[in-house]
Amino acid sequence: YFADSADKNFQEELMNNFATQAWCVELDFQGKINPRDILYTLVGKMASRVCLSKETRDIDEVISEVIIETKKVINEDGMHFSRKPQLQLEVLRIIIEVQYLGRSNWEKTRKEYNEIIQ
Repeated sequence: YFADSADKNFQEELMNNFATQAWCVELDFQGKINPRDILYTLVGKMASRVCLSKETRDIDEVISEVIIETKKVINEDGMHFSRKPQLQLEVLRIIIEVQYLGRSNWEKTRKEYNEIIQ
């Protein structure tokens, strides 16, 4: 919001800071990441790809990762494996955040993502 009205140096510094954070998120996926944190980290990864990548394929790949990871924690009936409603709501919040950030260009991926939300 304030970046547009700031001077050029501030804008560049802000973007460099964001790019560094995005790079760190990407590095998290190369190492060991706590399985409980994967979906949270994917939101950050999605945000960085939307802002920093010119390739739609990069966004599609993150959405596919979200689908894979969500299927690991959600049962076929839509409930969380732990049967704890607060975890179910948290996973749903993450799914909605990722969808808000961007849509896949791949028809199959969009269909699969919509099935998870329903």
